[in-house]
Amino acid sequence: MLGVTSELFPRGGALLLGIMGGAGMLSVGLVLPIMGSKFDSLGAGAALSSVARLPIILTVIFGAVYIGFRLKGGYRVVEITSGSETQTSGIQTPSPKPQFSKI
Repeated sequence: MLGVTSELFPRGGALLLGIMGGAGMLSVGLVLPIMGSKFDSLGAGAALSSVARLPIILTVIFGAVYIGFRLKGGYRVVEITSGSETQTSGIQTPSPKPQFSKI
């Protein structure tokens, strides 16, 4: 999520990345005690089966994000300029053949 945030909102800089990282840490801090109490009450076998569902859910979510970006045409170069000039958007409009930069 930090990569997507930095690509789509380059002017956010370190502040926006810090906010995103803090939101992630806050969610972990809130969810782990709940998961721990549930695992203690269920036992080892049931806890393993419930944890095994999480990667499947995340694969579906991030796969949908990836396909959504591909359908929109992918990323394009964002030019950040000084002064009153505006920046170009991070996502292209739909095109017949998406162009992706090679890393």
